[in-house]
Amino acid sequence: MKSPTAEHIAEAFRKIISEWLDEKTVKAIDSENKSNSDGTCATHNFCDANMAMMEAFEGFGIDPLPEDDAEREAMTDLWNRAWNIAKAQGFGKINQETK
Repeated sequence: MKSPTAEHIAEAFRKIISEWLDEKTVKAIDSENKSNSDGTCATHNFCDANMAMMEAFEGFGIDPLPEDDAEREAMTDLWNRAWNIAKAQGFGKINQETK
């Protein structure tokens, strides 16, 4: 794989969240996300979701916090796109997809 896309990172992030949290919790996250109008993700209410996203990046050998400002801006954009994709796809669904 060349460089992972936001979709690849989102998938890894969703899998990590589904490993860290039980099915009832990920369903609660999905429910909160559907009713949340401020754009934040409910994963933060149940775990250190930033660490989960960091793990997703690192799984592809990517440092999401490079020192170079331009690289950091690109990683921030990739991070946010991956998060929005994961949130839109839902976290509870990952358990069904992998069965």
